Amino acid sequence: MNEYQIFTDATADLNEELMKGLPEVKIIPMEIRIDQTPYIYGPGGNIDHELFYSILDTQKEVMTSG
Repeated sequence: MNEYQIFTDATADLNEELMKGLPEVKIIPMEIRIDQTPYIYGPGGNIDHELFYSILDTQKEVMTSG
């Protein structure tokens, strides 16, 4: 039988509670820009989901990498 790895990017917002009982899921951090300032969202990143979503409610320009 083949082994599988499950990957997702940070926008899946999988927290520890959601991942309980699941196989290991690798989460890939992603770059976002807020008013042209780069941040890393996800594991090892410098912006957490609470701050990210609070910024979405402002008039700041928010972009993902691409």
